[in-house]
Amino acid sequence: ISLPLAIIKFRQGVGRLIRSRTDRGVIVVLDTRVHQKSYGKQFLRSLPAMTTIRDNRGPLFEQLRKFLSKR
Repeated sequence: ISLPLAIIKFRQGVGRLIRSRTDRGVIVVLDTRVHQKSYGKQFLRSLPAMTTIRDNRGPLFEQLRKFLSKR
């Protein structure tokens, strides 16, 4: 029962970031369980299609800076 509800809340939170075609945003998931636990893939699959980056502190911040500086 908890997992489906958590996925719904996660998806709703992402949905509040992007509401129209002109909206832009970045979602950063810092919870390592998304990649370490078997249920983490369900969270990621629940999201709409988007560019994803999995990084352990490498060029992540540089990529975020470039993304946010685009207009």
